[in-house]
Amino acid sequence: MIGQEISLHCIGNGEYVGSVPPVGSTGRSLKVNQKLQLWNDTKNGKGGDVLYWIGRDFNDSRGFDFPKVLEMAAELAGVELTGLTEKELEAVKEKAEIHNLYSEIVEIYHKNLTERPELYDYLLEKWSITSETADLLKIGYATKSRDLKVLDETTLQKSGLVYVNDGKMGDEVL
Repeated sequence: MIGQEISLHCIGNGEYVGSVPPVGSTGRSLKVNQKLQLWNDTKNGKGGDVLYWIGRDFNDSRGFDFPKVLEMAAELAGVELTGLTEKELEAVKEKAEIHNLYSEIVEIYHKNLTERPELYDYLLEKWSITSETADLLKIGYATKSRDLKVLDETTLQKSGLVYVNDGKMGDEVL
């Protein structure tokens, strides 16, 4: 899929590199991991799976615009989609919003790790996880402060990541 749009070069072990426009001097601003089915644009700070690639030009490829991205993916795969009912469309959008929320949480927790570089040494010593692997897999942790306060409360409640009692969120994150 990505290789149809951008020239990629195999660097081994299912990993490829290329350059996003405008082409830089290294030709390595785009990294694609075939095994994990992920891409990372180091020039523009973007990345994700194939659906993020297809929807990279949309404002909200995993929210409001997700049905359009899904239609484009189906067309590229040669699959015919039947029309969605309003209820089905809303369910798709809600799932996409929750997926976006999970991605935001991953970034928040990974940022907690990157702000304390000494913890990379701990990961290596305790579990033999290199800093490269921690960054690739976005390993991180929650702090005691409310990392999730900046996120949409309604979507957070729907996600199942917080304790909700009588419609109110508790302080504990599951």
